[in-house]
Amino acid sequence: MSHVPYTATVKKKTDWATALAAYLQCYQKTDFQYGINDCCVFVGGAIKAMTDCDLMAPYYTRYKDIDSIQKIVGDEKAPCLTALIRRTLQEWGFTLRPVPFATRGDIVLMDEGALGLVDLNGRHIKALDEHGHLSVMPMARARFIWTCEEV
Repeated sequence: MSHVPYTATVKKKTDWATALAAYLQCYQKTDFQYGINDCCVFVGGAIKAMTDCDLMAPYYTRYKDIDSIQKIVGDEKAPCLTALIRRTLQEWGFTLRPVPFATRGDIVLMDEGALGLVDLNGRHIKALDEHGHLSVMPMARARFIWTCEEV
């Protein structure tokens, strides 16, 4: 159900850093809400800005709370949401890399299971806090890092 493209692996556009900077600058401060303003929607938007591929498209209207997330996880035959995220990124051609080798724009799975991305300075994580507001977090919270190739 993850709607994997049958053509090429997802790649960052040549102007991905500019597109990501614009996305981050325009990100609206709204309260946390599943399916509207959560870590998956935030990172999905960042991936779309960098690659023009919308990995979240199959999920936007399918969840609004923990119960509907668990239904998606079950429908996708994944053991948990983290496993579904890992599988989806891998299916779309993102590669896992060691945390010390994280670079700008990489996708981050943090210690408590939330998603974020490596800030354009390469030293911090941009992620939503528990209220849904964009925040800067220390790289020490990163547990897994995924990257995709540039064009």
